Amino acid sequence: MKNVSETGEIGGEPLHLSTEVKNHGCFELAEKETFFLNNHKKISSVPLVVRGNFCIFALQYCNHTKTHTIMKDSIKREQNGACSDSAECENVRTKCKVLILQGSPRANGNTAWMAEEYKKAAEAAGHEVTLVNVSKKKIAGCMACGYCRNKGNGACIQKDDMQELFPLMNEAEALVLAAPIYYFTLCAQIQAPIQRMYCVNTPAKVKKMALLMSSYSPNVYDGATAEFRDICNYWKVENMGAVTAKIDEQKTDETKQKIQELASRL
Repeated sequence: MKNVSETGEIGGEPLHLSTEVKNHGCFELAEKETFFLNNHKKISSVPLVVRGNFCIFALQYCNHTKTHTIMKDSIKREQNGACSDSAECENVRTKCKVLILQGSPRANGNTAWMAEEYKKAAEAAGHEVTLVNVSKKKIAGCMACGYCRNKGNGACIQKDDMQELFPLMNEAEALVLAAPIYYFTLCAQIQAPIQRMYCVNTPAKVKKMALLMSSYSPNVYDGATAEFRDICNYWKVENMGAVTAKIDEQKTDETKQKIQELASRL
């Protein structure tokens, strides 16, 4: 992030702030929020300007030629996520309920850092984020008893800490798994809550998923990545991708930027 007072530049595209904008004070330019909004075509004008929790645009939407002027009332308009010029632009910046399941028992470890960086990036973009350290929860594995598919009518017979996660999983629109790779697959702390979703089969509202992985060694991610891909395919959700960090990539600016870019896909 860098401060911009009157003009700024990203990728050769100048940003010109009007008098009204300058009267709001100093703005920050989100360097990774460049030229794409949802599934619309590439934007040809200027990128997103961020001030606190507000996102304000001075750019050309879709096929429009009119550039929006940044005025004080545009803050309210952007909160509503709609373009006032055309019905073509639907929910230009839609807020999303994000659930992050963090599986490392190390409170200040590398995986926890990755999860926190994702949370900060998503919240800065206006999304509602809940981060749960599932390693601190008592969640048993599925017993294959079949209760949920018969008498339970979709409810698990086990009354452990998974009962706290079911409502969160039910409301989440995006799910992020943050897992240390101890032995080639997703760690057990992440496996347990995912496999306990058997009782409901698929989360009700999840449309997107992302994966964060840390490890000591390189080239140990194939098993976890394949498992994650299969979950996305079975749940019929968008695979937004993954960020990995081996020992020499952990808690670095480069990895932080990769996490921010991954969060921008929400």
